[in-house]
Amino acid sequence: MFLNKADDQNVEALLKLLSSSVKLYKDQNFRAFVYFLDGNEAQIKALNKKLKTDNISLSLITDEERKSTLKGYKINPKAKSTIMLYVTRQVKSRMVNFEKGAKDENALKKAIKDLCS
Repeated sequence: MFLNKADDQNVEALLKLLSSSVKLYKDQNFRAFVYFLDGNEAQIKALNKKLKTDNISLSLITDEERKSTLKGYKINPKAKSTIMLYVTRQVKSRMVNFEKGAKDENALKKAIKDLCS
């Protein structure tokens, strides 16, 4: 997942959902990686501490890496969030601009369940 100036509530909802999914699908080796395109290391550490999401990887993409990363993963630089679910380097599902709430949360849970089934 790539986050880019996403609303704090959406970020927290996503991280909680991903963390719980990693626990739920541990036997299927489900992993979650979150790349922040904005913010700083201290903010990411504080967020991880607050949400207790040690089972997912949180990383900051530097300004120098940003352009090539967005191009390489075909990420819209205006999107607030881009979620890609993949198996063996093949994208199986993609969501853009996740919003906290039942609609998007249920859609993401279903996509993760389908991926892990």
